[in-house]
Amino acid sequence: MNAERSSLDILQDQLYKCGFSPNNIKRNLKYHSTNKAISIADMVVYADEKIQDLTTSFISVFYIQNNKEKILEEAKFLATPVVFLLQSNDVEIIHYNQNESSKITYALLEHYFSENRLLYSKKELSTLKNSSGFQQILLFAIDATKELLTSTFDRIISEEKNRLGNLYVNEITKVAIHILAACVIEDKMWKDQSQNVVNLIHKCQQHLPNYFKGCLSSNRKIDIAQNVYSLSGELVIPAQFDEAGDFEKIYDYAARYN
Repeated sequence: MNAERSSLDILQDQLYKCGFSPNNIKRNLKYHSTNKAISIADMVVYADEKIQDLTTSFISVFYIQNNKEKILEEAKFLATPVVFLLQSNDVEIIHYNQNESSKITYALLEHYFSENRLLYSKKELSTLKNSSGFQQILLFAIDATKELLTSTFDRIISEEKNRLGNLYVNEITKVAIHILAACVIEDKMWKDQSQNVVNLIHKCQQHLPNYFKGCLSSNRKIDIAQNVYSLSGELVIPAQFDEAGDFEKIYDYAARYN
């Protein structure tokens, strides 16, 4: 077992003692950060086992070497009020409501959590997450995500318009919204990723038949869906959106196209 994996396992064991379960935790989470680049958090801890987005993210964890400032800047896009920076010999803990961080060796980590278990309870982390001092970071992350999604719609629709012409803008827009929504549902409900967009939509129709009704009702819509699916491959949705509220968000962000 390498040092990075061992460090994550040690920390995760302590978080279990604070009331979190494996379903509250995601490893190797991809998310969009500065300049829309795709970054990876080694671990993210959420308040809820099912709704896991910017509103429920509590703790982000990164294994660092010499890139602390870069990591902390990127971590803002996850909107976690607590950040753990793992190094080879110790752990640096940063709470956004405190002016100073603290460093603890792995040997003392269990003792630290035993003395501060209430600090990492869901109740206390929720209070910190919803504090007035943290709202600026949360709003920043939400706005950045909104900009990301709208710019992705810009790119997809522009490329499809160039391919098919302005005559099919309405169809392109509606299909694009449905494909992104389907990607969200698949990530939250099933472990296996669909092999193609037709399988993806058919799978999601079983979950929300009315929402996806008619999405692939013509050869042209199937053609658009296949191309949108390939163009949306660079968009990492799961880190920013939860399953239940995604459709409203997607419609809100794409409303100017309708």
